[in-house]
Amino acid sequence: MIHFSLQMQQYIVLGITFLAIVFLLVEKFRPSYIFFSAVLILLLAGVLHTNAFLSALANESIISIFLLIFITAGIKNHFNIIGWLDRLFGKTKNPKHFMLRMTSGVTLMSAFLNNTPVVAMMMPYIYQWSGRNKVSRSKLLIPLSFAAITGGMITVIGTATNLVLNGLIIAENGKPLGWLDYLMPGLIVSIGGILFLYFIGYKLLPNRNDPMQSVSKQSREYLLEAKITKDSPVIGKSVLHANLRNMTGIYLVEIIRKGELITPVEPNEILEEGDTLFFAGDTNNIMELMEREKEFLLPKPNKDDATGLKGHNLIETVVPFNSDLVGTTLKKVEFRENYDAAVIAIHRNGEKLRGKIGEIEMQAGDLLLLSAGKSFAKQLNSRTSLYMVSEISKPIASKPIARTIFVVILSALLIALIAGVIQLFLALLVLASSMVVLNLLKVSEMKKQLDVDLLVILVSSLALSAAIIQTGTA
Repeated sequence: MIHFSLQMQQYIVLGITFLAIVFLLVEKFRPSYIFFSAVLILLLAGVLHTNAFLSALANESIISIFLLIFITAGIKNHFNIIGWLDRLFGKTKNPKHFMLRMTSGVTLMSAFLNNTPVVAMMMPYIYQWSGRNKVSRSKLLIPLSFAAITGGMITVIGTATNLVLNGLIIAENGKPLGWLDYLMPGLIVSIGGILFLYFIGYKLLPNRNDPMQSVSKQSREYLLEAKITKDSPVIGKSVLHANLRNMTGIYLVEIIRKGELITPVEPNEILEEGDTLFFAGDTNNIMELMEREKEFLLPKPNKDDATGLKGHNLIETVVPFNSDLVGTTLKKVEFRENYDAAVIAIHRNGEKLRGKIGEIEMQAGDLLLLSAGKSFAKQLNSRTSLYMVSEISKPIASKPIARTIFVVILSALLIALIAGVIQLFLALLVLASSMVVLNLLKVSEMKKQLDVDLLVILVSSLALSAAIIQTGTA
């Protein structure tokens, strides 16, 4: 292996770090790939020692982050936090008052819980409240994000950044930052942010259209309805043999047969007389269907419900940054088969995307409007590829005594932490273990919450920082 001078090592570290930042800004590759590639190059160049990488992998702070994620998931699943929040601010009708109370509650939760589950838990509630009170969701979802970020600054466990920083300080034999070191700066920023949003920021927030409301108002843009007539030659044929699978710009998403909804539609589904077919996609391109007027009856739009959408199981989901859907297409992942749902529309940055839905490359933050089948909820619960934002998940039934014991243990550990009697890592380990024993956290849930992308990013960032420190680049 080539041995570089110290000065050359510094140039290599600077160059690799700069390239990593550029690739992150370009957003062509997943952040985990970029961070790991940077560390791998430094390892191959001999700039970063293998021991430093392994030390980052076994870092207490990184393990603490995942323990916190597991604990947050258990609390979210077994405690009715939404019910508590509903009592706190659910009755208010004023959007600014709602935002003030919501951001205050989220800030408090984010100080002690992992941000991602907190936001995922609050999004459906905000969706429903904004729908009831006819308020643009963007006016509330953006403050939700800000509140989660600033709330995480209040405590050492509030955000992964605080824990990683503490880990670096400990690795360099420094005195770790305590709870009070974060408290005052975090409170100042959080309170200042909430007040800014209330008095100034609310006016600056965008007033974007709600995709679900767009479906109701402009349903012909999303779904095209066609009915199989009595003498149609497609009766008795499968969807595939009736040439309804590869049409230009639109695809068959649902069938309503004698009041029953069939979705997603399989290629071998046999068509029957009286079936009502719903085609989704770029429904402006309907010439191919119009030419088949002997096979289908295309009804005229109705003012109240142009496509019968009221009976459909329409669900909104969002693609998180760590989803395995990012960078791929719905066709490649066989979305219909694996999720038992068909995508009606994709929204990105508040706009509906055009073109063939199955060939659009997914990005983090994309909002998918789905027509869900019977097993969709079960499929979604076993994955972290999508977050449902249009329905509030109910707490899992558990024994009240188990929840009471957990609250007692949590309170005791918090007091011990603030008093400096117990280390943070040990406290989190005890808390997570108690949840498993009390059946408030299952191993299957821990596997679901184990985000490999996040693990790679955290380990690689620590290793990269070690290279910067060891070579004297910093």
